Amino acid sequence: MGDKTIHAKAGDYVHLPKNVPHTFKLVSNTAETLLLITPGGFEDMFVRCSRPASVVDLPPLGEAPPKEFFEKIKHVSESLGSTILPSF
Repeated sequence: MGDKTIHAKAGDYVHLPKNVPHTFKLVSNTAETLLLITPGGFEDMFVRCSRPASVVDLPPLGEAPPKEFFEKIKHVSESLGSTILPSF
């Protein structure tokens, strides 16, 4: 987050202020998260970039979404006033 690295663990809370560049890197095999976004509006990105699940199972670990998926997220996010930063 900005110039700061936070190593969050189970039960941690991380606040990401508006207009502060941030990213995350999963360093375990699984993760559960509760994401709260205020003010409202950005949830439209999730609606516009998702589709109903075809099955009730998770995809296999290591199966990456296609490049087109990330291009769509970038385009939709920019239309909502956000910039997708590259991963490091």
